[in-house]
Amino acid sequence: MMVIGYTLGSPMMLLFVCGMWIHSIYDAIRNSNIAINKNLCLYVFFVCGSLYTVLFLSGYKSGIGLSGYGFWAIILITGCLAYELTSPTINKTLLFLGEISYSLYLTHVIAIGIFDNNSSILTIYPESLGVPRFLLLLSVSIAFAIPVYYFVEKPSIAIGKKIVSRLYGKHRDTIYTSSTTHQ
Repeated sequence: MMVIGYTLGSPMMLLFVCGMWIHSIYDAIRNSNIAINKNLCLYVFFVCGSLYTVLFLSGYKSGIGLSGYGFWAIILITGCLAYELTSPTINKTLLFLGEISYSLYLTHVIAIGIFDNNSSILTIYPESLGVPRFLLLLSVSIAFAIPVYYFVEKPSIAIGKKIVSRLYGKHRDTIYTSSTTHQ
């Protein structure tokens, strides 16, 4: 019984429930016949985005749970969902960054390591602080991630798809179903 109390009282569980609640409201609005006022949605996005930025930069109410970062997340997600209701056009640059995000995740540590371990040779690194250093590392990390995406990640995905197709053929959706479950 105590496990149920710990689970239901967990900050993560409460945030999960809040997320489900926000999604149900978003889904109800999106699937209803209500005319969506794009200006109102953009206003909500602006207010939520501004409030989130102020909270983030000030560190106000930082900490775990609904009274801390969870509150920030609720504000940010509400604003983003309001923006999503305006049916924005797809930004190809952001879409591409999303495509290479896993390669970027894997290679950014390499870029940081190269600059950290070779700062006597790469003298721009120790001399740049804050935003310039961030932009330097971001640019180099993206430059590393693009070839990794095209020459490692995409071919690996294609190989994986071929293996799954050969092993399971047309029935690859039933990979996790074993013969013991059909008794």
